[in-house]
Amino acid sequence: MHFARWRADAAGGGQIRRAAAWVGYMLLVVWCVWWIANLTQGRMLWAERTWIRLPAFGVDFVGHVDKPARTWMDGGDPYADQQRRFSYPPIVTRLFMWVKLTDPQTSLRIWICLASLCAALGAVAVTRFRRTLGLEEIPISLALAAILFSTPVLFALERSNYDLLIVPCVVGAVALMRKEDATADAAAGMLLAIAIWAKLYPGIIILSLLALRRWRAAVWTIVFAAFIGLADVPELLRFVGNIRIDIDDANRLAAFVHDIHPWNHPLAIVWRDLWAGTPLSYIPGKVGAALLIGTLVASVSWYVYNSPVRERMTLPFLFWSIAAATFIPAISNDYNLTPLPLAALALWSRRFGWPIYAGLLLLAVWWQPIALPLPGRAVHFIKLIGLIAVAAILVRQAQAITDTDKRQSLAVQP
Repeated sequence: MHFARWRADAAGGGQIRRAAAWVGYMLLVVWCVWWIANLTQGRMLWAERTWIRLPAFGVDFVGHVDKPARTWMDGGDPYADQQRRFSYPPIVTRLFMWVKLTDPQTSLRIWICLASLCAALGAVAVTRFRRTLGLEEIPISLALAAILFSTPVLFALERSNYDLLIVPCVVGAVALMRKEDATADAAAGMLLAIAIWAKLYPGIIILSLLALRRWRAAVWTIVFAAFIGLADVPELLRFVGNIRIDIDDANRLAAFVHDIHPWNHPLAIVWRDLWAGTPLSYIPGKVGAALLIGTLVASVSWYVYNSPVRERMTLPFLFWSIAAATFIPAISNDYNLTPLPLAALALWSRRFGWPIYAGLLLLAVWWQPIALPLPGRAVHFIKLIGLIAVAAILVRQAQAITDTDKRQSLAVQP
């Protein structure tokens, strides 16, 4: 009787998975057709109806990546133009030297396709990660659709920023670190150092590696990060000068414009308005953001450090840590928040209670791309709650895996 019920449940689960897979395939077809049209017309159709709301197709790539890379390749100074200020680290011009092979509009379309592949790689990686933990199977087609249709990925493609480059660096580094080999750790450190210098906020990876007790990988990451940073000191100093101007401009604007946009999440900048009407609003923004995000990261990192299954949580922990770090910069738009949906997708399970489900449901409000009539303040809280919910899932999954390992160990003892 129990065996028959198990077979019926398995058959029902198989039917649901097949149906979900077909839904995923249909969504992927829609996504591909949509983006073929977007690339053809040079704009993201219906962008005004998404959380983006103010479309500017390709603006970040054309003006702040392609043009500086061409200027540098031609022997000029990409940091000299103060009208369209280049405020990215020197490594960016090196990573995008390939744009010189074609014209700016073609290179833009090539990058959008490459960025889509970066996001897709992350979706596939976290889906396979779920299998290693024995979690409920999610069809790859549905996982791909969930990530490619997510708000941060669509925002990254529409603006054509290069934050998605971080995803393959992290996935590749985690795959290398599994080999427990000195050479592999060195290669992983190189990939993570590239991710750090590409956008700076992934610098939290070094602390995450220490929490994972991956000492050798952490040392190599620091070594390669030092090499990359010191490779061209004059350019590095010009970059620092430009980014300081941008940060000062952001702080001055926040002092006069008390508006929280639904498409960004610079916690320190919006702290006063986010907590308006509460005693927390009197805390300086930088202090409040450091306390909130710092406490959250420190708590999860300490748990991971002491967890006997920390090695099995490497991928979602790194993605979650990077997502948490995106709340710290003075300029932080949602196209850098793709690691949060990836971490959630890697760890989601039916085994948790309603508080975690409530957090994930709130996160889904922002995750899905269609803009809802919500104030920016509410959307910012939704992202923070989602970050906390995914942190809780990570800790609970580690606890569940530890308990399962203990039960299996006791079962095999004579």
